[in-house]
Amino acid sequence: MKHYLMEPTYKKSVVENTTYSKDGVIATYEEGYRWGQFVIHIPETEEEFEAWATRFGMTLEEANDYYDYIFNDDSVDDKYLAICGPDLEGDHFDLDDYDHEMIELWDGCWAFWHVAKKAADEEFTDEEEEELIEHLQELYEDGYNEAVEHNGWEMTHCWSEVQSTITLVPCDEVGYIEEQEKDDDGA
Repeated sequence: MKHYLMEPTYKKSVVENTTYSKDGVIATYEEGYRWGQFVIHIPETEEEFEAWATRFGMTLEEANDYYDYIFNDDSVDDKYLAICGPDLEGDHFDLDDYDHEMIELWDGCWAFWHVAKKAADEEFTDEEEEELIEHLQELYEDGYNEAVEHNGWEMTHCWSEVQSTITLVPCDEVGYIEEQEKDDDGA
């Protein structure tokens, strides 16, 4: 595997979302951070690409057929990076789209609750919405995810996003960049 350190190019653009469900209601806790780092894992061999394809719900044959246009494009240097990695031209990245690990998020800047009813034809009144958000915020302040879950809410999904352009720098599997060692040693 190849590994790349992924970071936003702008501050305050990393968001972590946690979704809960209870009694026909979906509640999402959104927390924004000043900065964050992730390691993106990119296959180097056909065996690693097959494992990647399986993780994303495809067989090797389906992935080869689907990405045939990239495999046959001689102008693409790293075909697996082009397929399995982020598009450096983009400005919004859902980390669930990649084989990744979070290294760290720091300096939380904002946090909001969003609530909605599952049935498309039902909505909260402004008062009901405000009351539920206040209740969820109190639970969260008392004990984070655990307090929300102990109150009957089921955590259904958690994902991170980078809402800006990014940089990708080759690194090891935990995000360490070799040049850092030279700089740290004074060389």
